[in-house]
Amino acid sequence: MASKTLKEEVYSKILFLSKKGEEKFEEESFEEAINYYQQALELLPSPNSQWDAATWLYSAIGDCHYFSQNFKDSLYCFHDAYNAPGGIENPFVNLRLGQCYYELKEKEKAEDYLLRAYMLEGKSIFSSEKAKYFNYLNKKFNL
Repeated sequence: MASKTLKEEVYSKILFLSKKGEEKFEEESFEEAINYYQQALELLPSPNSQWDAATWLYSAIGDCHYFSQNFKDSLYCFHDAYNAPGGIENPFVNLRLGQCYYELKEKEKAEDYLLRAYMLEGKSIFSSEKAKYFNYLNKKFNL
């Protein structure tokens, strides 16, 4: 399916709100960041899952929940990102899905997504993450 293009005005507003979200994320003001990302997401024409921007906006919201240790909400967001354009083959989306499942004690699903992330990007995808995720995979699959 060919990627659709947003109107320039809408895309500019989405970028502006996303930048504000990123600033709040960097300040660890995760609820405020989510608010900005959510506003940007609402600008996407329906269904929003057809737009490339949905992938990174859902990922950004999911990341806010992840760093707030709200793994269930993070999981929901990353599943939305996974089902948006490019989400299936996105190593970061797969990594966060695996990490959320790991934290929610769903080890079989965690293995699946962590392994996908590893297969897409190799060990480097784990380089800035807690060691426990790669160690878990390595112990299980001898990577």
